[in-house]
Amino acid sequence: MKNVDYIIVGLGLGGVLSCERLSALGKSYVVIDDKSQQSSVVAGGLYNPVVLKRFTPVWQANSQLELALPIYKQLEKRLQVQLVHEVPVLRLFASTEEQNNWFLACDKPRLTAFLDPDVVHYKNSCIDAEYGYGKVLHTGRVDTQELIRCYQKELQNNDLFYSETFNYKTLSISEENIVYKDINAKHIVFAEGFGLKQNPFFNELPLNGTKGELIVIHAPDLQIDFVLKSGVFLIPIQDDHYIVGATYEWEDKTN
Repeated sequence: MKNVDYIIVGLGLGGVLSCERLSALGKSYVVIDDKSQQSSVVAGGLYNPVVLKRFTPVWQANSQLELALPIYKQLEKRLQVQLVHEVPVLRLFASTEEQNNWFLACDKPRLTAFLDPDVVHYKNSCIDAEYGYGKVLHTGRVDTQELIRCYQKELQNNDLFYSETFNYKTLSISEENIVYKDINAKHIVFAEGFGLKQNPFFNELPLNGTKGELIVIHAPDLQIDFVLKSGVFLIPIQDDHYIVGATYEWEDKTN
C-alpha cells in the first residue's frame, strides 16, 4: 500500500494549486487524472481585473492578483518554463457613449488602479477603431496548457501521478482512512471541474456549466502585441497566431 495524506482527483488548475498548497503544508499526496476534463488546458488563460462589458470590477480583483501571480511566478522558476505573459488589454470603443462610460468608470475608487483614463488612438488597417481604445492595467495571460503539461511531468518523475479514470466504486471510506486500490489516504479532494456531474458523491449539487468555445487563427496582417477586446477577445500567442474567444454554448456540454 502507498500511504499518503491526500488523494487528489483531477489535474486542472484546481488540482495543481491543491498540490501546491499541500506541499507548502508539508502534506503528501498523489494525483489521479484521465484528461477527461479540458477546461484548464484549452483556456485562454487571460487574467483581467475588469468586466469590460459594463466596466465593473472583478470580485476581489486586488486580492486575487496578489495571491495568484506570485504562485505562478514560483512555478515558473521551479518548472523552468515561462507561464506568465504580461500583456495589456485594449477595449475597443464602439461609440462616444462607450468612451463616456469609460471615463465615468475611471473615477470609481475600485477601478482607478486598473483603468487608464487616456483614450488610446492606435491605427491599424485591420481594425475599425474610430473611437479609440481604453487600456486596462495589470493584465496578462497564464499559459495554462504549458503549466499543466510541465506539472504532470514533475509529478510523474516523482511517482505521484496516476494516468487513469477514477473508479468511484473502488473507493472505500471509513472513519479511519480512505482506500483506493493500493493507495491508503487520510483525505480525498475531487478537483474535477465539470466532471463533478459524474461524481456520485456530489453530482446533486446545483452546478450548471457552460462550455466556453475558443478558436486559434493565423492573422499575419493583424500585427498586434496586446489583447484586443470587442465582441470577443483576441489574445496574441506566437507566430502571428491569436486565440479568439470566448463564445458560450449553454446546451451541449460535451467536450
